[in-house]
Amino acid sequence: MLIILPLTAVYVLTRKELTSKKEPHSFKVMLILSMLIAFAIGIYDGFYGPGTGTFLLLLLTTFAHMSLKDANGTTKVINLTTNVTSLVIFFINGTVIISLGLIAGAFGMAGNLNPI
Repeated sequence: MLIILPLTAVYVLTRKELTSKKEPHSFKVMLILSMLIAFAIGIYDGFYGPGTGTFLLLLLTTFAHMSLKDANGTTKVINLTTNVTSLVIFFINGTVIISLGLIAGAFGMAGNLNPI
């Protein structure tokens, strides 16, 4: 992450085409590219995890020529799917510590409270 995050920051800051309109690929080409990107990101997410959504968003906009809005929506659905799937797998294997998850969730919400 110490190498990937600065490289990602440089990439995002130097690329103006991330928000510009690109010539869309045909549906078939976009589908194939999206499947390859999802496969690669899925491997990364399964082994490591942090930054998955950002990397997926960048790859979908850069290579699959999705609009930023469509790529962002697709990224959210894929992230939700992988997180729920992981939780189900951990539940099946009996390795979920619910009390720890509830405490982490409570502190996460408390950390986002806006004091008056």
